[in-house]
Amino acid sequence: MPYTQNLKPYLKSYSASITVLSNNTAIGTTLAAVYTKIKSTVLTNCVYPSGSLRITFDLRQTVSGTAFAKIYRNGVAIGTERSSVSNTWTTQATQDFSFTNLKSGDTFEIWAYNNGGGSSDVQNVQIMAAINDFGVIL
Repeated sequence: MPYTQNLKPYLKSYSASITVLSNNTAIGTTLAAVYTKIKSTVLTNCVYPSGSLRITFDLRQTVSGTAFAKIYRNGVAIGTERSSVSNTWTTQATQDFSFTNLKSGDTFEIWAYNNGGGSSDVQNVQIMAAINDFGVIL
């Protein structure tokens, strides 16, 4: 009798890297004094539900005050609050997030506010990851 081998499918996942999957370059702005959603990126064609993503964005304030911003997923805060008193664009520290339940339709958002009467502006929201390929499992 010939030997039969049952192969399980490839296991793939995302791994935070410098490979850009999405680059939302438009400027989002708010004059609000409380957190307000100003940027949103929808995850499409998500075929690997687990792994990690790297997210970064540029932040500035205009006129006065301090600009604050935070990363959200599906309306829930997941990132560290970032701030800027500069009226020139500053790239905020990249943040890596691990997930076990990613799916198409998930949104990654930037929510922001300004505490001094000026605006908070965000641009260049980047979602970055590579695809890990674990191969065939015997």
